[in-house]
Amino acid sequence: MTREEHQAARAQQARMRQVEQKHREAAKGQMDLPFLILTLLLTAIGLIMLFSASFPRAYYDTGDGTYYFKRQAIFAAVGLVGMFVVGKFNYQRWRGAARILVGIALFLLILVIIPHNPLAITSNNATRWLGIRGVFQFQPSEIAKLAVIVYFSDTISKKREKMLTWRQGILPYVALLGVISVLMMLEPHLSGTVLILCTGAVLMIAGGIQAWLVAAGVAGVGVIGFLFVKLAEAGVIRYGAARIEMWHNPWEDYYGDGRGRCPWWARSRTPRQCSKMSARPDGSSRPPPAARRSGRGHGGRSKSLAGSAARR
Repeated sequence: MTREEHQAARAQQARMRQVEQKHREAAKGQMDLPFLILTLLLTAIGLIMLFSASFPRAYYDTGDGTYYFKRQAIFAAVGLVGMFVVGKFNYQRWRGAARILVGIALFLLILVIIPHNPLAITSNNATRWLGIRGVFQFQPSEIAKLAVIVYFSDTISKKREKMLTWRQGILPYVALLGVISVLMMLEPHLSGTVLILCTGAVLMIAGGIQAWLVAAGVAGVGVIGFLFVKLAEAGVIRYGAARIEMWHNPWEDYYGDGRGRCPWWARSRTPRQCSKMSARPDGSSRPPPAARRSGRGHGGRSKSLAGSAARR
């Protein structure tokens, strides 16, 4: 090595140390306040929506209308703690894990769809989980989400103007998203597939792909979504047809046990009876007087308990 090459190498090492020091100091500072507020807001909205949607089913299944809400709130709290901890690390270190994460995600997505796999867990006609039922289980799609974010961010940030080319800016990412989507739809897992595709598309747009590709992608997604709904309605595609039927007929007996979409205070009725019961003379959805008197009305149970405690 010549003297000039040695000096250049030392200068490069000095620049690397400066960059590393800069990232360490940035990690010690405060988090990005707008993104922190956005994350907390989305978490709160998600919990509220979950509570609203799950209360009847949770009350019927467990006797506690907040069962699913409390469970998800615990997971959200753990996730927020993890976010603060990870936020203290130099994010540049994730670059080295990008390809490793993609390999692990693809391996797990293949493992979960192998027939008669003792580690694969099937629930509601979908095999999306790995682990031991009742002890520990997880969805490989969650690893795939992290892998797509880290890998796309790492490689796109290095390519810059090359993102305008088909060979380096489009084909590698479309191919990877296509493989992951096929593996996930074999589970099947439609919502997770859509989420990963949207995440990858947003990162590609942020990376600077051509504008007309964005418009073409949005139009293509609209066409595919329209065809999927029509084919499901026609019975050609069975997966997802039940959800579409529920949009058309909210009183459909989704659970197949005769309860349909009854209010929680009338779960023993048939869907037809539920339809009649929902059309109350005053236009409200209040429980019947018997349910309210027995303490099963909106807040009736807590009021009854409070009254009993006061009498004691």
